[in-house]
Amino acid sequence: AIAVCADDETLLLSRNRREITATYPELNRLHERLVALEAVVDGEIIALNDGRPSFEKLQARMNLQNAHEIKRATKTVPINFIAFDVLYLDGKSLVDEPLARRKELLSEIVVPSSTVQVSHYEIGVGTALFDIARERRLEGIVAKKSDSPYRPGRRSREWVKVKSIHDADLVVGGW
Repeated sequence: AIAVCADDETLLLSRNRREITATYPELNRLHERLVALEAVVDGEIIALNDGRPSFEKLQARMNLQNAHEIKRATKTVPINFIAFDVLYLDGKSLVDEPLARRKELLSEIVVPSSTVQVSHYEIGVGTALFDIARERRLEGIVAKKSDSPYRPGRRSREWVKVKSIHDADLVVGGW
């Protein structure tokens, strides 16, 4: 999700630019967790199951629109926002800045809380992080070039998702 934080409000947008703020009321004050007047932060909304991100649990929240159902879901399926990039900060676009600089700025402006954290990153130890992800049965890691710019709306060769779990949910039908 993209969090647009300005003028004492937070607007959450999905990857396909759909407004999702009402679906995640726990994050409607995300701007209060930033040391900035205006910022656009890229991140991931997650639900945890036994300490690990669970897409299945998140699906219970993703398409809710009824206010009563959303309120109930905030108690049964709590979510977190994991910030991993900052694209705009106090009047300046950062998309052309190198990732390492954007990560540095992100860690300076986000004040972590129980619902908002900054994604941890390490430089030069990808193999070790991958081994830890596999050991903990996490989906994998994302590897990015530290000098890469932000490329809105598309994937590039400057970052790769390295999966440690290779499985598929299948439906077998017969006739």
